Amino acid sequence: MFLLEIYFTLTLIIFIVTIPFYISRVREFRSVKSQYSILILLIIMYTIFAVNFSVLTPGSIGESFDTILFSSLSQILLLFSVLLFIKSFYLFDDIVVLKPPSRYRARKCIIEIGKVMKKERKKHKFFLSLKDLERHMFVCGTTGSGKSNTILENNVNSNNKYGIQVSKSKGIDIEKNLIYNNLKDGLFIVISDNCEIINNIIENNENNGITTYASHDDLYIRNVIRNNLKLGISFDLAQYSNLLYENCFIENTINAQDNGTDNQWDNGITGNYWDVYSGSDTDGNGIGDVPYNLAGSVGSQDNFPLKKCPGSTPQEGGGIPGYNLFLLLAILSIVAIILRKKKKMSKF
Repeated sequence: MFLLEIYFTLTLIIFIVTIPFYISRVREFRSVKSQYSILILLIIMYTIFAVNFSVLTPGSIGESFDTILFSSLSQILLLFSVLLFIKSFYLFDDIVVLKPPSRYRARKCIIEIGKVMKKERKKHKFFLSLKDLERHMFVCGTTGSGKSNTILENNVNSNNKYGIQVSKSKGIDIEKNLIYNNLKDGLFIVISDNCEIINNIIENNENNGITTYASHDDLYIRNVIRNNLKLGISFDLAQYSNLLYENCFIENTINAQDNGTDNQWDNGITGNYWDVYSGSDTDGNGIGDVPYNLAGSVGSQDNFPLKKCPGSTPQEGGGIPGYNLFLLLAILSIVAIILRKKKKMSKF
């Protein structure tokens, strides 16, 4: 009975220790030492149970209530400890696990998203929380299409280099992101094809709003590119067959520069909004009568420049979406309360 009481005490201690370990894993804390310590303790306890099976099972040493109670509770506590320990490794659906790639793939930058190499040696797994991903995006070597390759609805700001960087990738969708106040470019795309950049706000970046190199067949629609220190968007010599329309270029030092080949700045029906466009619109259809000439070496034109930015101009970085609507509802609510009180007082 004495051995059974000691065994029960040890299982209780392990169960108590396992609970804070599980909570730490839920909160995304790395606790490698605790992980191995608990694993060793669980192995020791099951070894003790196996060696002393005849002593620790109630059927072999009598049917007294105390014996059955301590033996049953011991096994239950040990079982729950094991289940909690195993469960703690299946909590990270919102975490990107980064694994070390081969030296060749890392040097050539053709690795899948979520793999990293440090000093040409394999390292332990590295975890990025969603909060980290909101701060900076880097995509390298991702191929495919659909929602699995979408960077969606992030607030990306105040990075030392680029807000979002996409390198050697295909089929990346970048949608509805707010990218601002980065020390270099808001969006940097290099050797990445068939990407869709739609409904983003890219503003107040210290270099260019968007810089692209050696990429083709990318689609830019309804982006607001505003108040970037140098260029709103820059296409280099190797850029070709990209399509841009219904974007708004506002208060950039230079709105756009195209040094590429066969890039289309309209879709044959509608083009982009340029805040410096001074052409007239005699028929009132919202499209300028003369093309807008872009900076750059190839003489690109927007043949259907828009006189107004499509839709309402989104608020600047850090703004509260729907603020005006919220304020209006608040004012209407106050007016309704005042009128109701006046109506009640009039009855008296």
